[in-house]
Amino acid sequence: CMLTGRLHNDKRAEKIKRVEGIITRFKGLCFEPQISIPDVFIWMMSGTTRIAYDRVPIHRIIYTENPKGRGNLCGKTGSFFLKKPRKESIGAHLNLSIWFGKYEHVSRAFKTPTGSEVTVYAETYENQMSVMKNWTTKLLPRPKFSDITGKYEIPTESFITPEGWRFDGEWSISIDRSLDFDN
Repeated sequence: CMLTGRLHNDKRAEKIKRVEGIITRFKGLCFEPQISIPDVFIWMMSGTTRIAYDRVPIHRIIYTENPKGRGNLCGKTGSFFLKKPRKESIGAHLNLSIWFGKYEHVSRAFKTPTGSEVTVYAETYENQMSVMKNWTTKLLPRPKFSDITGKYEIPTESFITPEGWRFDGEWSISIDRSLDFDN
């Protein structure tokens, strides 16, 4: 096919270029096409202002009982460089152990270092709709409290702390400021 660095036939060059394009598209499709869990965002906060962040793809930190299915950072200490919103400069550098999985697997995912604590964040969303410029929960097409998709009901009373755990305060409204930033 190649002789002194040049192709003999232009048609072959076109075919090779076309096949390489198809391979590139397949590589894009083959990378975790089934995963439906959103990525994890690590935010550095100053009061209520988000000043730096990093986006961690969930496949890098997910825990499964099968070691071959675990993320390469699951339960391991990794370096995370937090970027300033709308800028490319680095706002902070973190070394932390992170994983994503069921609470019951925490002891198998990684050993908690001495002097550290595991923090579990749980979310529920209060759904309302505007009817004639008044917010109401009546006649909602979804549960009053739900997951982010609005499909699964998650009332605040359903959050039960595991033995030895406690809530860090009362329930509060947390406005998602990440919507203020473009991807």
